[in-house]
Amino acid sequence: PGFSQNNLGIFAVQKFRYSERLSVNGGLRWDIAAMNVNEAKRPVYDVGSGTLLRQGVRNGAFSRAFQNISLAAGVAYFLHPALHLKVNLSRDFRFPTVQE
Repeated sequence: PGFSQNNLGIFAVQKFRYSERLSVNGGLRWDIAAMNVNEAKRPVYDVGSGTLLRQGVRNGAFSRAFQNISLAAGVAYFLHPALHLKVNLSRDFRFPTVQE
């Protein structure tokens, strides 16, 4: 079906350096999406003659809105100028598609 979709995401990231060897970072992201789906029709034919009887409705028109907040955090430890140990943890989200 025909549709329109608008997405907006706003994020912020902050890095804290506690020492020359240790840094911590955190992030926050807010996502919002709006989806407008048009009515979709499908033809209905007579089985015997094959003539078009009518246009059936496959799906009605609808609108949906979604929003989510995602978080992230990380730690970096600098063992050597060429060797860094990093750990990150995050939560993510995916908006559903029109078919879903």
